[in-house]
Amino acid sequence: MACCSYASARARLALLFCNIVLVVAGLGCLAGGIVLLLGQEAYGDSLDWMRDIVVKEAEIVGVTNLDASALDVKFVTGPLGSAFLVTGSVVLLLAVLGIVASTGRFTSLLYIYVAVTSLIMLGLTITVVCAYADSGSFNTPVKKMLKESLEDFTGIAGTDATTLGWNAVMMHFNCCGVDSFEDFSVSTYWVREVRGITLVTPLACCEEIKDPPKCGKLNKYEKKTFYDRGCYEPLFRYVAAETALIIFVVYFLLFMEFICLFLSVLITCVLVSKAPDQVKVMDFLY
Repeated sequence: MACCSYASARARLALLFCNIVLVVAGLGCLAGGIVLLLGQEAYGDSLDWMRDIVVKEAEIVGVTNLDASALDVKFVTGPLGSAFLVTGSVVLLLAVLGIVASTGRFTSLLYIYVAVTSLIMLGLTITVVCAYADSGSFNTPVKKMLKESLEDFTGIAGTDATTLGWNAVMMHFNCCGVDSFEDFSVSTYWVREVRGITLVTPLACCEEIKDPPKCGKLNKYEKKTFYDRGCYEPLFRYVAAETALIIFVVYFLLFMEFICLFLSVLITCVLVSKAPDQVKVMDFLY
């Protein structure tokens, strides 16, 4: 029985340490989210290169003084900051619950901690396995969301954030649409008539806009545009490369939560096997 108490004490000490680490990580995520949401003015110039691309290409077509101010970094930092806040809040709440549960004084809280952590880890494990085993389960909804955003696409002279963003992406990555130019069939606001020419592809899909807007017309688009080269793959690779640190943090949090789950299950098994009068509070010295 002394051996069980020793194992339980050491497991609780390890659980306490892991959850303290998670408290720090959770506070870090919260701080990062707050900075991303409230410190957006500091990132105002970080998308200048994208705005410059769109403005210069528009000038070649004849659209002068294009207002690209809507292409703002807040459309990236906003969702990312919100994700950090949600993640940090969940991690922090679980960590505090884990610290209380590690004392062994509140057995019911330990059971709740095990149950909640198990459900979260089970859901995340299923999500990760499905994403790797069947990439379509991840790609399909993301592609659907991106294609739906093309409904608001207006063309090379568009000044809304959606149009500016798509024009910048297609110009930078030399691509067209999500999978191909056919994705723009839903773009009911797209101005297809430019200088008397009906466009088949957006001008942002052209390889080079030397003789605009002829590169996007019916009998030239197959040779003069990236009509069949979707933006999803290059955009996905770019995002994965730029968010490598974030992905590392996510995997680190998952690893720590798994360790906490293992330790809490071990403590629960030991407590269940002990008589009620043998359960000691904070018996780390056993």
